[in-house]
Amino acid sequence: MSKIKTATVRRSIALLMAALLILSLAIWLGTRERMPEKITIAGGIRGGAFNHLSQMLAEELRRSTRAEVVVIHTDGSIDNRELLASGQVDLAMISADTLLGPGTEVVAPVYDEFVHIIVRRDSHVRRITDLNGKHIISGSPGSADHAHAEVIFHHYGVTPSKESAQWGETYELPLLPDVEAAIEITSLSSPGLRQMMTSGDYRLLPIDDARAIAFDHNYYNVGDIPRGLYSGQLAIPPVPVETLSCTARLAASKDAPKPLINATLDALFGERMQREFPGLLSRAEAEQRIAPSWHAASHNYLQPYAGIDTVASFLESLSAAKELVVALIALLWLGWQRYRLLREEERKEGLKIQKERLDIFVNRTLELDKQLNDTTCTEELRDLHRKTTELQHLALSELTEDDLLGDRMFSIFLEQSNSLCRKIENRLLSRRLLALHPDSQTKAEPNPQA
Repeated sequence: MSKIKTATVRRSIALLMAALLILSLAIWLGTRERMPEKITIAGGIRGGAFNHLSQMLAEELRRSTRAEVVVIHTDGSIDNRELLASGQVDLAMISADTLLGPGTEVVAPVYDEFVHIIVRRDSHVRRITDLNGKHIISGSPGSADHAHAEVIFHHYGVTPSKESAQWGETYELPLLPDVEAAIEITSLSSPGLRQMMTSGDYRLLPIDDARAIAFDHNYYNVGDIPRGLYSGQLAIPPVPVETLSCTARLAASKDAPKPLINATLDALFGERMQREFPGLLSRAEAEQRIAPSWHAASHNYLQPYAGIDTVASFLESLSAAKELVVALIALLWLGWQRYRLLREEERKEGLKIQKERLDIFVNRTLELDKQLNDTTCTEELRDLHRKTTELQHLALSELTEDDLLGDRMFSIFLEQSNSLCRKIENRLLSRRLLALHPDSQTKAEPNPQA
């Protein structure tokens, strides 16, 4: 009854562990991070650098992930931030001056944007203060262009005309006759801006107080638009133009899956995009600008061995894969149980074989005992004694199972073989005595049946 209960308990535990293994694997497979089947990217206005980079990124993600990737046109950085915070998009281009929304983090810096203050070549405007009261286009209130224009207007005390409230996309050019200037912050490789400037109909105003503005607004840097950037033949611009710059960023939600972040970074730092988008930051440049507010997957991607981050990443991986760890423990337990079962079966099979050998030894001892009854010659007795002793030694060397050593049949064999040895030794002793005292042969002759 005890053995039956033990076997039942073992089977129940094995079934429970198998069920736990299957459940843990199912949970791990169901909760592990996966690449979304559809990826939506918030770009920007048509013809802008945001939109241009987003389209290139979408093409690379389609190729590498086989997912459906969609780029939507927006009013710019602020609009993108709201779309990302509300969960309507997976990735969004955001200017450095735009604060991140709740639950959103930076994936990577992508390129440096430069403020362009554009006027007609034949305009009488020579400095920014000359724009006071003029009709200026600077993008819609949801764009980074508008936000940067407000900073510049405030610093120089410029108040645009009332007509400037009729915002439009900067790239809806050429400028209308009543528009005096346009303010645009974008990459130096922006297709729309490059097409506009290479026409030769426009020129750029320098921001003479760029360092002062950058001092008051820490997201700005001071940079130059190189001479001849837009046209070497026409020397546009004819001299380096001092201006403000800041970093455009790609952002995602805080809970964006790691496979999406890794695939995005692979695309951004891949050879094709680095070659075809001038000014795109390299991986080494991105590593130098990494900040605590970045997405955890970006930290792990750019700085996989950065001290404590490595430990944190390891612990995070353990936490994310706890179901898999439980499954592995269950698998190891089942494997150990199976190993023990096989060992037990092998032990039983070995015990069975040794019992069969024991039966052979017992039968052989009985045969030797029968031979003793028919043996009278001293030499035959000695040979019989030798065979009995060798049989004992052979049995003791072969029969080594602990369970067998305590078996009743094994005890009978030992007693039987020892008894046979004593009988033979007594016979031999009697033979010696008769040889020494022949006259006592009749009295000393042992009974053959003894």
